[in-house]
Amino acid sequence: MSLTFEELRRANLDRLPDFPSGQAEVTWSPQDWACAMGGECGEALNLVKKLRRLGTFDELEKTYSVAQLIDYIGQELADTLMYLDLLAWRLGINLEEAVRCKFNQKSDEVGSKVKL
Repeated sequence: MSLTFEELRRANLDRLPDFPSGQAEVTWSPQDWACAMGGECGEALNLVKKLRRLGTFDELEKTYSVAQLIDYIGQELADTLMYLDLLAWRLGINLEEAVRCKFNQKSDEVGSKVKL
């Protein structure tokens, strides 16, 4: 099943009042959303580091399997994306349009005909 930027935004905003702070949509600054996003991205990076080390450090295999790490990385990337969407919302950025524009700009830079 596919997911659109619009569906993610709608669900993110609908769920905000359910969080313990209750007022995150009003009280969280762009910096708060950015730090939350950065924290989740950092967690994903740490797991990627562990995944790379699995091939060289046998001790890690006692704690994590490759499949577990990949699953955890996916969860952290999803958290990162959800906070990214909320940061974009807080700043009034249409994330779908921003991604489309930047993707096409990068395609032009590298001489690719692939566009969104």
